[in-house]
Amino acid sequence: SSLVYGEVAREPPELSVVALVSGDDEVGLGALLQDATARHAALASRKETRVKLARCAAATVQGDPIRLRQALDNLISNSVKFSPPGSRVTIECSAGEGACTVRVSDDGPGIPEAELDR
Repeated sequence: SSLVYGEVAREPPELSVVALVSGDDEVGLGALLQDATARHAALASRKETRVKLARCAAATVQGDPIRLRQALDNLISNSVKFSPPGSRVTIECSAGEGACTVRVSDDGPGIPEAELDR
């Protein structure tokens, strides 16, 4: 899954979350992702799963930091939850052309095609 500021992309379908994270605050994604990575790495260690922030662009977005944190936490915790023990969850952040993308990848089975519309 990935979070493009304003959208969560589950390849190929996309779900708009602009109302969820909209707000007036300037939010530094780097610090937000470092905090989320540390928080989830501690929880994932119980499954011997590694959570790693592989790459993070220096990016700032306008939004609600609490709700943006919730959206990121949902993506990361789902990756940890549905990945097999001993696997890896990788978080990456990139910025360009007026958009920031946060990609969370894992070794889990993915979302079954029949459940993508939910």
